[in-house]
Amino acid sequence: MRSKLPDAPVLKSIPTRITAGHYNRVQIALKKLGHPLHLMLPGMRGFQVYIEDDAWICADRNLNNLPILAWTDFRPGTRGGLDDPVSCQLLYYHPYANVVIRTVLDDSVKILNARMRRAQRGVKGRIVAFPGIHRP
Repeated sequence: MRSKLPDAPVLKSIPTRITAGHYNRVQIALKKLGHPLHLMLPGMRGFQVYIEDDAWICADRNLNNLPILAWTDFRPGTRGGLDDPVSCQLLYYHPYANVVIRTVLDDSVKILNARMRRAQRGVKGRIVAFPGIHRP
């Protein structure tokens, strides 16, 4: 995905951390739904998010896919456990990107949760006994 990072100038790049809830949910969605993920954010007129393993990019479709912000350089190996935040870089491409950061993350996870629920509906599960375990 690094080659797909926007060529637009980065206004600001800061180290930050993604909450464990957001990061873990996106990783589960990538495994269950495939790569890349493309989300249209309802209520955010024209905003869309492209998600790959190494970058999450928010762009404005109404402005010729002008990037708004991007999370890159995820370092999940630096955290102590699954409930710890993940360090990464946050790239600002738009002066007002900081206004939508939390909404973009929250809405993306809501959409991914809904997609995973829909995908799960068609899956038939079954219980398999472990060898060597006998029930009375």
